[in-house]
Amino acid sequence: MAVDSTPVFGRGAVEDTYNLIAHGIRKLCQVLAQVADEEPESWAEGRDLGRYFGTSIKASRDVDWDDEASRQEFLTELLADGQRTLELARQSRSELEEGSEQDQAIARAAALLQ
Repeated sequence: MAVDSTPVFGRGAVEDTYNLIAHGIRKLCQVLAQVADEEPESWAEGRDLGRYFGTSIKASRDVDWDDEASRQEFLTELLADGQRTLELARQSRSELEEGSEQDQAIARAAALLQ
């Protein structure tokens, strides 16, 4: 079995960061929707997080990947959405019994995003 252990440099490595953040937001939205007994995409749409359920987070916005300021602006937006989603998780957990199965599921998904 051959393993490609070549490190990834440049845009490929940076773009992975965007996808990882988006995946964390999507996963936490899915858990929060399940706790709220809603469909994940509808739940996310109602909180202006629907773009995390599209085919690609990078396709949701026109980013000039050759321009550092454009990349930073997009990353800042993702981080703000992440913080907002974590706040929604805190609010949801405050309404649940501490240590319950739902509380623990939200905590795990929030930890992944953090």
